[in-house]
Amino acid sequence: MRKLLQYVPLHFLVCYILGVLLNHYFSIININIVTFFVSICTFTIVLFFFKNRKLITLCSLLLFFSIGVFSNLINNDKNASTYFEKYATKNQTSILQIKKKLKSTAYYNKFEATLIQVNNIKTIGKILVNIKKDSLQKQIHIDDKIVTKSSLVTILKPKNPNQFSYKNYLAHQQIYKQVFLTDNQFLIKRDDKFSLARIVENSKNAIKGSLNNYSFSKDELSILYSLFLGEKQLISDELKSNYSKAGVIHILAISGLHVGILVIIFLFLLKPIEYLKNGVTYKLLITIILLWNFAIFTGLSASVVRAVTMYSFVAIGQLINRKTPIYFSLITSMLVLLLIKPLFLFDVGFQLSYCAVFSIVWIQPTLRKLYKPKYKIVKYFWNLITVSTAAQLGVLPLSIFYFNQVPGLFLVANLVVIPTLFLVLILGIATIISSLFFSLPELFIRLFSWLISSLNSFVSWVSNQEVFLLKKLYISSFLMLCIYAIIIASILIIKKRTIKRFVFLLFGIISFQFVFILEKHQKNNTRELLVFYKPKTSIVVKRNGNRLVSNKNAAFLKEDYATKSYIESEKITKIDAIDFKNIFAIDKQPVLLIDSLGIYNVTGLEKPIVILQHSPKINVQRMIKTLQPQLIIADASNHKNYVNQWQEIAKKQKTPFYNVFEKGAFMYKF
Repeated sequence: MRKLLQYVPLHFLVCYILGVLLNHYFSIININIVTFFVSICTFTIVLFFFKNRKLITLCSLLLFFSIGVFSNLINNDKNASTYFEKYATKNQTSILQIKKKLKSTAYYNKFEATLIQVNNIKTIGKILVNIKKDSLQKQIHIDDKIVTKSSLVTILKPKNPNQFSYKNYLAHQQIYKQVFLTDNQFLIKRDDKFSLARIVENSKNAIKGSLNNYSFSKDELSILYSLFLGEKQLISDELKSNYSKAGVIHILAISGLHVGILVIIFLFLLKPIEYLKNGVTYKLLITIILLWNFAIFTGLSASVVRAVTMYSFVAIGQLINRKTPIYFSLITSMLVLLLIKPLFLFDVGFQLSYCAVFSIVWIQPTLRKLYKPKYKIVKYFWNLITVSTAAQLGVLPLSIFYFNQVPGLFLVANLVVIPTLFLVLILGIATIISSLFFSLPELFIRLFSWLISSLNSFVSWVSNQEVFLLKKLYISSFLMLCIYAIIIASILIIKKRTIKRFVFLLFGIISFQFVFILEKHQKNNTRELLVFYKPKTSIVVKRNGNRLVSNKNAAFLKEDYATKSYIESEKITKIDAIDFKNIFAIDKQPVLLIDSLGIYNVTGLEKPIVILQHSPKINVQRMIKTLQPQLIIADASNHKNYVNQWQEIAKKQKTPFYNVFEKGAFMYKF
């Protein structure tokens, strides 16, 4: 551990990440990119004239912090002079180039595209393209250019609190706008220029065509597409949920596990090359080339790029006879990747894969020493158990933070799934290569199909053991860091018991307790009025700590998509359904509900908050003059046309108006 902490690239990596994070979230610097680049170059040159070692170290760390800021600046398309939004006009003609096919929804086929031209101006910037399924008659391929006059619209944030933010997810990929198209709203332009992406797509289509000729079921094909083509679009939500609950979701995303198995296969197949002069060198170089071709073929996802990059560093280290610890290669590969693409830092797969691999490298040797089996078969499964446990410890806090659950049977699942995956990859490679040249025997296909089907069935069985699945676990980023501190301190103590390490563990536990109690206190003392967004439905909630009173019952609120996330994440324990009877108070502030009956002649109200429900047929202008409301809220149970009319009237009367259709759920703390 001491060697790791003294490893200079680790210090550079930490400073670089801090620079990226600070400028990403707080925009600490937003100057001209050229000026910033010149400043960094000047700073680097001046650094060579220093002779004081400590000063050089400090300046080097500041330099990498600055490079982190700079990387975030230059990788943000919005800072570019050619970003498409800077040339947007009302009736613009846009040319989009399709870059990636995304998972479709019930109504739309989705694509990631680059907006390469606005009117006659060359531009850059990514957008989300939604093409209606019913209208799509044209085949769209990677690198196709689409010409359209349709307007770009902003990607909206979630309409209700504590829901998954697709807007933030896309923002980390620098996608801020989207376009909705039907078949008659765009033209496709194709050219015959060389395109690596199109070659890859054609190769994938050829493989799909050969696989579709055999009797694989839809679920089996979806697994094959995911493992060998990097395409997860066909995997059903149910199957994906099963793998997640079983704790083996990592096998559906091409990552270090797949790359590790492929390395074993490639090294075995290339073993005869060792008999040539410099054969070991050729074997490692060919393996690296094959892995990078595989990474490109499967879409260069963060996890596979990380795995291939790390192996490349390890292999190159072997070629030049450097016996450095593997976590040095891990840190160096991470620094190189983030220097090239800093937005990888916000990719969940990237975070999980690095945490898992680092944990395996650091924790697994310690766990392995706890028991030394005599027999090879026992040793194999013991190694498998220790690797799975180490990886799970590494990703546990992140898994809870992102996915709010812990699969209790992950060890059982991995003991079966990992050896099976090894077989699936070997048979899959043989199937794909062979099927491109000749038809495979039906018996072979049936056996392979049975293997994948059995894997899916086993995962489904494990996921159905609900008693072992810890669900609805919600933690903040601070609690996540505290859990990591506890895990690290515990492993350090297992390795060597010292007073400092016990103090570190105690600090982690106390910090966890303090943050937990503080957050619980805040939740228990939260008092607020909420009007949720749900079309054609009125959901009004009054919260006092962990207790809610609402016009809807507990069963409805706990299951409805609009309120479920809020109930679970805020740890609400008691829900009462009541009839607000048109008027109630929040901290002496009167709230008036005006429903379809349109009754509002209530005496004695002073500047109430008015909630309009179920499209009341009232004269809003007269209501404003009569009640002089502090605020008017129109919920989603009203007709949109009515709400738009009321909003215009309120604007003329200079009365604050909250449109739930536009702004999402209303929240008022008191």
